[in-house]
Amino acid sequence: MNIVLDKKSDNFAHLSLRVDHEDYAPRVEKEIDKYRKQASIKGFRQGKVPRSVIINMTGERLLADALNEVLSASINQYIEEQSLEVIGYPIPTETQSELDLNYKKADSFDFEYEMGLVPSFEVGFIEKNPKVTRETVEMDDSTLDEEIIKLRKRHGSPSEVEAIGKDSVINVNIEELGRDKLPFDGSHSNETSITLDMLAKDRYAKKFIGKKVGEYVDLEILGYFKDDAAALSRHILGAEPDRFTKKDRFRIHITKIQDVELAEVDQAFYDALFGPDAVTDEQSFRNKLTEIYSKQIEEQADKKMIGQVIDGILDKTKIDLPKAFLKRWIMRSNEKPITEEEVEKDYPEFSKRLKWSLIVNRIGKDQDIRVEPEEIKEHTATQLRAQMASYGLADLGDEQVEQYVMSMLQQREHVEKTRDTIMEEKLNSFFKSKVRIKDKKVTLEQFTS
Repeated sequence: MNIVLDKKSDNFAHLSLRVDHEDYAPRVEKEIDKYRKQASIKGFRQGKVPRSVIINMTGERLLADALNEVLSASINQYIEEQSLEVIGYPIPTETQSELDLNYKKADSFDFEYEMGLVPSFEVGFIEKNPKVTRETVEMDDSTLDEEIIKLRKRHGSPSEVEAIGKDSVINVNIEELGRDKLPFDGSHSNETSITLDMLAKDRYAKKFIGKKVGEYVDLEILGYFKDDAAALSRHILGAEPDRFTKKDRFRIHITKIQDVELAEVDQAFYDALFGPDAVTDEQSFRNKLTEIYSKQIEEQADKKMIGQVIDGILDKTKIDLPKAFLKRWIMRSNEKPITEEEVEKDYPEFSKRLKWSLIVNRIGKDQDIRVEPEEIKEHTATQLRAQMASYGLADLGDEQVEQYVMSMLQQREHVEKTRDTIMEEKLNSFFKSKVRIKDKKVTLEQFTS
């Protein structure tokens, strides 16, 4: 095996590989022997099929498989040995010649790959201790009264009505739309309920007012509803936080419309919200709500502030990505066929996510911010106990928790998601330690708009 790296620029390189007969032949011969022992072919005893017959039947496929294995292992090993920071994965060049996979005549094979490299860049913005604004909201009596009305509505007595009004509770089935603005096979869907006060702006309600069961509204949910994209993805779309963007459009099918008679503010109402006898009078009820809402607002304010930091880092950090290579890589690596027009449309968002991923990796490396396996285990256990407590199983024993946790840690998706969550928390703490924070008082309406 011979590998030559030809670095064309700071972010792009060609990789030339020559795979010799001795690199792939042992793998092919091993598979041929296995087929000879297992093959059941008319006219031959099992295990006695001539080698030439097996080669004629399966030689091309076995050779192709062996070459793919050798190439994959060799490229990975070379990247690791040379400490190359690669973007995506090497792909064959557009000028790669077609191979003759006749195993009887096979000798050496030449391959040409292209690959994107992480270019040199500096993350200097955060080291300048930038000034950011954090919004603060004082939960005064009028604001609290508005929130109580929402709770009374949520816990009130519903009755079905014909058309949507401003205070209706609307059961919906949300369906993802394709580029042709129509649902498609395999599109994401989720059933949930919404109210018009969840919309980001009052004027958006006009799209819903007067609609009846069986009708629908098409819109970009992450742009039309309050709250951040991650929360909306989880609670309304029933999806992972980073699956959709504000540009993604959905069809909201109306399946049921109800108006609600407000719940009485009494002990039954308190118990429904906080559990039996946790709150027993109106003043403690208001104090409890103020405490809960203040904490939620503080968390959301921190998220918005961190968003400013991230925007600043992205704007001030210049990374020269291998644009042409990445577009070809997207075309080749996408699970479903994708057109050049689709790649062009999606590339800005893709490159932004890639850029942020590179920045996060660089900050993590420079600041020695990492996530240890034990942290993933502890976080999993904490989340599990909280979830079980919400189901009334707060007394789950340590041994049972350990069994559940070990089972969850076998799931790659869970481990990666948990690692990302912990890393995000650590990065946010780092960012907060590096910025100068200026608090700004706003109303709740301004805060959620």
